[in-house]
Amino acid sequence: MNTCRAHIIYKISVIILVVVLLSPSFVKFSHIFQDHIHQVCKSPQKIHFHKSDLDCDFYKFKLRTQFSFSAEDFKFLFIEENYQVNTSQYLFLENKQNLHFFKRGPPELI
Repeated sequence: MNTCRAHIIYKISVIILVVVLLSPSFVKFSHIFQDHIHQVCKSPQKIHFHKSDLDCDFYKFKLRTQFSFSAEDFKFLFIEENYQVNTSQYLFLENKQNLHFFKRGPPELI
């Protein structure tokens, strides 16, 4: 009977932990379906203050900072492939010369 009670307490505590950890995500998900308008600050050089909306609970759960970028700042580089394989170093292997790296065996018997 005690093991059954321990399993029930364990399951209830896991459910409570999951609900507590996922509650900010639930609030953000419910905010999608409301008609709120959040403006993004586009002037980082100018010092100014933003008016906070006290009726909206969305600002209470900051999981990450807001980031916005414009695609006009990117410059794409076109790299010309101007390489050539140098095969002159490998032509001597076709003649089957007796080079030191063709010899097999321990170096003490050479």
